[in-house]
Amino acid sequence: MEKEIVSTGHPHWNVLRIQLDEELRIQRCNGSLDITERILISLPNVDVGATLDFLIENEGRCDCEILHLMYAINDSCY
Repeated sequence: MEKEIVSTGHPHWNVLRIQLDEELRIQRCNGSLDITERILISLPNVDVGATLDFLIENEGRCDCEILHLMYAINDSCY
């Protein structure tokens, strides 16, 4: 099975958003993608590198920026 990029509309999109939100409530963003990467690694069938590239290309350069991006995208869908 080919690994997939987690982007809007992907079944893991909201899982990533919720888990990242929970993690960032516990620990502060340190300016890296460490938390996002750890969550992506834990999800089945995910192309971690390509997903991180997608998020970076959309202005998510660290964990808190990715979370902000994910909420902005979700809010624009409603």
